[in-house]
Amino acid sequence: MHKVFYIREVVDMIFREVRGCPWTEQHPTRALAILARTCRAFHDVALNMLWEELDDLSPLIRSLPEDVYSKQSSSKVTVYRLRKALNRSHWATLMKYARFVRRLGSTRSDDVVVDVPFMQALCHPPSSGPLLENLRHMCWTDSRREAFPLIRSIAGSRLASLRLETYPMRWGSSELSILTTLPHVFPSMELVFIPEPYNIHEAAELTEVLCGWNQLQVVTCGTLTTRAILHFARLASLFKLSFRMPETPPDFSVLSIDTSAFHAMKEFMIDTPDIDVVELFLCHLHVALEQMSVYPASRTSSSSLHSYFTTLASHSSVEHMSSIVVHQVFDIEPPRPTPDPHAITLQTLFPLTSFPNLTSIFIDIDCPINLSDACLDSLASAWPHLESLSLNETGGWRPPPGHNTIGITPHGLLPLLSKCPHLTSLSLHLTTASLPASVSCAQRPGRGTANARLDALNVCDSPITHTAVPALSAFLSDVLPNLHNIFAWHSDVLVAHPDAGSYRATWREVELSARNFARVREQEKRWHSGERASVDAPSPPCSSASG
Repeated sequence: MHKVFYIREVVDMIFREVRGCPWTEQHPTRALAILARTCRAFHDVALNMLWEELDDLSPLIRSLPEDVYSKQSSSKVTVYRLRKALNRSHWATLMKYARFVRRLGSTRSDDVVVDVPFMQALCHPPSSGPLLENLRHMCWTDSRREAFPLIRSIAGSRLASLRLETYPMRWGSSELSILTTLPHVFPSMELVFIPEPYNIHEAAELTEVLCGWNQLQVVTCGTLTTRAILHFARLASLFKLSFRMPETPPDFSVLSIDTSAFHAMKEFMIDTPDIDVVELFLCHLHVALEQMSVYPASRTSSSSLHSYFTTLASHSSVEHMSSIVVHQVFDIEPPRPTPDPHAITLQTLFPLTSFPNLTSIFIDIDCPINLSDACLDSLASAWPHLESLSLNETGGWRPPPGHNTIGITPHGLLPLLSKCPHLTSLSLHLTTASLPASVSCAQRPGRGTANARLDALNVCDSPITHTAVPALSAFLSDVLPNLHNIFAWHSDVLVAHPDAGSYRATWREVELSARNFARVREQEKRWHSGERASVDAPSPPCSSASG
């Protein structure tokens, strides 16, 4: 065997390529199992890849003799039960493979159940440490109350990532008591996901858990107390925090005392009763955020949105920000048109022009939008790196009745496509009222502007008539040659509109026609290039006639 195969790092790289090959996708473990049995140099490397990630404990159980356990399968779940006591040989087999496991559990692992007595046996191996002593990542999806105490015993102190998916189990005093000990059992925790608590008592107990970890990097949790927020503000390692603001806003003024609060933070994801609470929170910080996502539960007015954007621009590093999200959860009923003065306008969004490196903007709130072509041109000039722009795709722009000209005209897209060449996703309101009924052949519809990256367009609540289909299809096929899908009136809110079905059908006509126009254009280009090639090609030499 070549000497290179005795270098573990090289073998590791080769085996990872083998695992990712297309011909191993249906049976990704079969090739590694064969390699593990090939020679000693391959054995441990192949076993490490075979066992490093397990969705559940069933692969370990199946390594035991079949008379040790029973397996009962139904249409929804497979249950494993212990039939006889584990002896020294059984434990040797389990520990041989368990030492390779680095990741256990997934959100798909609830179709396999190991009964509690079997779990208890596995959590007490004949060694000083746990069975999965090298486990680094664990997703706990077992919602059985009697199994919850075993979360302490299955893994060791090396665990760095814990995700709790125990719904619908409600935590009682016993479960909360066990949770408060986890920082002592798993002191090296870096990533933690703990679901939303059911009451304020649970939130206080979970605060004790979260405040026991000092090396956290990513946290996803429910409502935070003031103590937990202060603890996170002092962590030098925390760069991503997702949480819910309490109903009663805490006193954020203490954050102003520490100028380094959240200094490593890159991403906030905040569920909040009101966006004004998040603005108050930001007023006491100055952070180099890259992503800021806010999910208000109540209706956000255009003035509140403008004030929030202004504060965000003042208290974050504008050069670092790449993604901004404001997403409200809607009731499934058609919102009523709101008078124009309360709509989102250029003035509302203008503070966002302070962020020159934005790649993604997603705004979806219960508030109408009134933007013109000139407004979109002004905004596009500030975002040369923009890849995704979505404005009210759920609730729509909701122009007042009789104002069919509110929105972006098709030709108003041209400056956006020209100034934002990286755009791959777009959701906005198009007005087609000014389109002619026939297709003009005097010049190219897009005047030479085209974006080949964008293959889907969401036109939100844009009304359309059949007379606009030919001209609009010709235009879109020219400026968006790879457009395959047009989404219109498709959100749960918009489908309730009485004319939604008719509008969707007409936009479907535009989608199909634009595709056909694009195919014809491509065909004509190929034919034209073929004719040019045949004209430019040298003529074959003439053969002289034989006498």
